[in-house]
Amino acid sequence: MEGKTVSTTPHDLSRQWFEYFGAAFAQELDLGTLGAIKKWIDEGRAPPLHTNFPDDPPTAAPHQGKTS
Repeated sequence: MEGKTVSTTPHDLSRQWFEYFGAAFAQELDLGTLGAIKKWIDEGRAPPLHTNFPDDPPTAAPHQGKTS
């Protein structure tokens, strides 16, 4: 599925991406994430509209095996 392209400023897109990753400042993100965000901003891509919130159903079955 292709990402949505929007016409907005790089500043707005960076704010949206930081909010998507739950960061108030760039320093809270690792270098790989920041590099990906820069690429997406350069492409004009906004973050996805939906994330898994705590009240969403799980996307995978819980682990059933022995852990120790």
